[in-house]
Amino acid sequence: PDRALPQDHGGDAGQGTGDAGAAHRRDHRQGRGGAGGHHRAAGAAGPRPRADGTVAPPAGACGAGPAAPAPGQRAAGTGRQPCPRAAGRRKDRGECRAGPGPADPEGTVMSLLQPLVRDLIHKLPDSKIREVSLFGQDRPGLIPLWFGESDEQTPDFIKDAARRAMDEGATFYAPNAGVGPLRAEIQSYMTRLYDRPFGLDRFVVTASGMNAIILTFQALVDPGDNVLVVTPVWPNCRETVAIMGGEARDVPLQETDGRWHLDLDRLFDAADDRTRAIFVNSPGNPTGWMMPADQRDAILAWARQRGIWIVADDVYARLVYDRPHAPAFIEAAEPDDRVIAINSFSKSWSMTGWRLGWITAPASLLTDLAKLNEYNIAGPTTFVQHAGAVALRDGDGYVNDLVERLRRRRDLVAQGLSQFSRVRVAAPEAAFYAFFSVDGVSDSLAFARRLVE
Repeated sequence: PDRALPQDHGGDAGQGTGDAGAAHRRDHRQGRGGAGGHHRAAGAAGPRPRADGTVAPPAGACGAGPAAPAPGQRAAGTGRQPCPRAAGRRKDRGECRAGPGPADPEGTVMSLLQPLVRDLIHKLPDSKIREVSLFGQDRPGLIPLWFGESDEQTPDFIKDAARRAMDEGATFYAPNAGVGPLRAEIQSYMTRLYDRPFGLDRFVVTASGMNAIILTFQALVDPGDNVLVVTPVWPNCRETVAIMGGEARDVPLQETDGRWHLDLDRLFDAADDRTRAIFVNSPGNPTGWMMPADQRDAILAWARQRGIWIVADDVYARLVYDRPHAPAFIEAAEPDDRVIAINSFSKSWSMTGWRLGWITAPASLLTDLAKLNEYNIAGPTTFVQHAGAVALRDGDGYVNDLVERLRRRRDLVAQGLSQFSRVRVAAPEAAFYAFFSVDGVSDSLAFARRLVE
């Protein structure tokens, strides 16, 4: 079996093991990927000949042509404006971002027609998961295990509900907080799942769990704030904090004999007076870790005392192999506690392509979260919301059967991987990921690409 594992000799120093497969990407191990591909114009001391015989302007000016104009003046004969940042540019910005073009084959200057986004956005890392998927998506016979989804299509009773909703005219705008039938079904679902009452004014429907996360951090995070993030975690969760100008502070889980544990002292010590929230994904992607109820209660008490928000990503709450659902902050919190729960239809109801989720929050946030929905997307797709209502109302049997099918697949994968002496793997407690390591692999992205090949 060892000969079947490709040897990998490249990559990042300092990592003795790598991870590969369904959710074992380097960006999960590190919490984020590398920025990659970000270039700025070099600060040339003077004019420089181009390949086409024209002369590049000196540092501090942008554009193509025989000479650079003074800041604030039009470049004569070129029809282009000088770089608006040339005068008074912040020193830490360096030169304008460069990109190769017909008159600039080396990418040393930027056409003035090239638009710029905020540096913070430009520096966001590309998704390594999607890099692997694009690398392998057209290969016949390949079993794709890169995205966080099973291979099961959405069940027919949900698809039929969407068709009926469209036929009945549910193709217009809907209220920002979601259509009434769906919000009522969310209330009923949460009440029976957690065996406690929930007010209807605590729910806002979103266009996916991911959309719910970005809305939440838009509501909570100011520039300079920090959010404690329990890692390894799906990278998108922490990058939403960066988009808002905040700092994501990683608090890594500890692994012992294939089992993951959270050190509460390490979590609490990471906080300071700018800590706005704690982000916990339990059950977790990619580890399958599930927070014990006693740790949940300890974190809730600590955060309550300090006025810190808890953002709980509960999208895998039903995909648990030894109980009906995972311990959740939302079942232990009081209605006005600073707890926001994120949920999604993607995983438990096999609806990843539908893009539908919801937020459970204190009622005082309802108006503002609905307002953020208005300014982001107005509201999730109307007929999809009606299909989601049917999924919650009629889908418990499907979810229970799905968990049993995933249990068999989990056991099969863990048994198969354990045959390799260089692989360390343990069957996860929950979710549907096998997060394993391979001795001798230091660059898991390169390893995953070689597995594809």
